[in-house]
Amino acid sequence: MEPALREALMVAVADVNACRFCSYAHQTHALHLGLSVEDVALIAAGSPAPGDARLAAGTAYARARAEMGFAPVAAEQRGPLVAVVGARAADDVEVVARLMHAANMAANAMDALPARMRGQAPAGSRLGDDLVLGAFAMVAVVALTPVFAFAWRRSPIAVVRELRSFVRSYDDRFPRAAQ
Repeated sequence: MEPALREALMVAVADVNACRFCSYAHQTHALHLGLSVEDVALIAAGSPAPGDARLAAGTAYARARAEMGFAPVAAEQRGPLVAVVGARAADDVEVVARLMHAANMAANAMDALPARMRGQAPAGSRLGDDLVLGAFAMVAVVALTPVFAFAWRRSPIAVVRELRSFVRSYDDRFPRAAQ
């Protein structure tokens, strides 16, 4: 799968799951890989990017699967995606969407811990899940920050500052996701 399509899928799923950290990382990386600011904004808002049928079909399918909680899907529901990208690539879209969903759940659990400490536990969150998944996500964030810094040609401190700024603006734009 081409990297720009993979990142677009991740942007779509992160938006469905209201994952502030993953939204930042994957929107930024999608831009780095050559997607336009307009395309990334459309994908993050749930609209298909114009002009690229693979991108539109892939992101629409990934978003729909995440919205369904990855419930079983009938073959005819996969049909439009398979018609555009082929059966093997459709399987790849499914795998990327599921992996991103799992990463979102871990990052959201990490994000829930500070809210819990303020007495504002997010609806549906459970302390045990937040602790286990949050610990996993924290390790991933610490490990990935220098990787993103290198890939984006920024210092790790600049990446962390941009993340904090993005998270604050995300909360302003999407209050439903604010913790």
